[in-house]
Amino acid sequence: MSLQRFVIAATLLLSACASPPPTTKPPATAYPPEACRQVMKNIEHLKLSRTKEDGGDQLSKVIRVGRSLIKLSDWLDRADGWSVSTLMMTSQGAQSLSVQLSELDLPRGVQVWLCSTDGRVRHGPYRSDDGASVWTLGVPGDTAMLQIWSPSNARLAIKGQLESVQ
Repeated sequence: MSLQRFVIAATLLLSACASPPPTTKPPATAYPPEACRQVMKNIEHLKLSRTKEDGGDQLSKVIRVGRSLIKLSDWLDRADGWSVSTLMMTSQGAQSLSVQLSELDLPRGVQVWLCSTDGRVRHGPYRSDDGASVWTLGVPGDTAMLQIWSPSNARLAIKGQLESVQ
């Protein structure tokens, strides 16, 4: 009889250890707050080569970046269940900037935005789950902001690259 109690106690103990770890709750809202219109602190700034002023279109050269979207900058985990990553990019003298995103495989709910620094011009949301490559529309000026909004519980599943900036 004592062996039977031992087996039952061991089974209960081991089954408690096998339960899945707690998960982060999904966001309270289906959509993130207005992208690029939130005040962010400690934004990483990527300084690109200067755009030459040759009298023609002042687009920056295509500059290969090759950085994982999940590692672009520090993530801010918000109390509302959303996480946000923001990267500022500058090519002094450029009239506009756009970015190429490659190998995109974004979990449901993840949104990528390219915006002007004041948040008035916003292009997005860019979404893909098939490994696609996408060029964003251009943002006027020599500085643009790339922002990724993700439900906090899906952030680590983001796949894709900031391939290049022009």
